[in-house]
Amino acid sequence: MFDDFLATGTDWIAGMDFPFGQPRKLIDNLEWPSSWDGYVGIIDKMGKMKFEETIKEYRQQRPKGRSITS
Repeated sequence: MFDDFLATGTDWIAGMDFPFGQPRKLIDNLEWPSSWDGYVGIIDKMGKMKFEETIKEYRQQRPKGRSITS
């Protein structure tokens, strides 16, 4: 379907929201594999609710004033 749209020859603009991955500090602190395939595989097995719960718990353990990436 998207390929068909691109083949029409009309003008278009693509908007991307980078990065597509998670912050390196988060990956390191959770001791997930450093490869995209590795940690995305873990997240996929968790499902959305467990992933959100994991991030919430991680944020709550961070010292005040420290972001998820620092």
